[in-house]
Amino acid sequence: MTHSFHWRRKARNCRGWSLVEMMVTVIILIVLAALILPALQSAKMVRDQMVCSARLRNVAMAGSSWIIDHDGAMLDAMYWRFPNETHSGSILPYLGYKDSQLNTRLATPLSCPSSLREVGPNPDWNRCYSISIYACMSETGVRSGVFERHASKIQQLTHPSQMAFFMDGNFLSTGSAERKASTSTITFPWNQQAKTGFYARHRGNRANVVFLDGHVQAMTVEEFPQGNPTEQRLDPFWGSLQ
Repeated sequence: MTHSFHWRRKARNCRGWSLVEMMVTVIILIVLAALILPALQSAKMVRDQMVCSARLRNVAMAGSSWIIDHDGAMLDAMYWRFPNETHSGSILPYLGYKDSQLNTRLATPLSCPSSLREVGPNPDWNRCYSISIYACMSETGVRSGVFERHASKIQQLTHPSQMAFFMDGNFLSTGSAERKASTSTITFPWNQQAKTGFYARHRGNRANVVFLDGHVQAMTVEEFPQGNPTEQRLDPFWGSLQ
């Protein structure tokens, strides 16, 4: 009698879960996942934006060092990112860049983690950033066309601390960011399917912008200078001249 009672109690203790218990457990796990995943995604976006800000700040410091070493001369719209460690117009040596980083799938000093992950590697050493075209005195060594109104020297700028230097790029169909940003390139909306357009995709649909004095700001497209092209161009953000 006693043996039979202990056997029945042991059997009850060792029985498996019922279908109802399993369903309740699954529902609880689903609810927990629904609560946790958005928080994890938000934390990931914050981390990516912070890493991107740090890399942009390093790029700006490299550009500023180049300007100082060249007696205040502004960068070239093409050569600032020339894929060669020894090119006289390149800022890559100031970033510790090595030619071995070309054609790699890994992040480089010019990679934004979120856009690199979303767009994928590109042959332009995974470059995700663009330079403000108005912070350049020439393109490929030639000063002509729209560059005639640009500053040759940083001393010509009225408010250098308010002038955009580098920012998240406008991605082209090649997968690389356009090497220069202007009043027009930031107006191209992001195309999720084609992975092209201005990358204002950080938390809150913002783009990271680093200014000539090195501070970084996350901006929505609406926070960029508005108005007609002339009004935008005269804004200190794009580098009004003395």
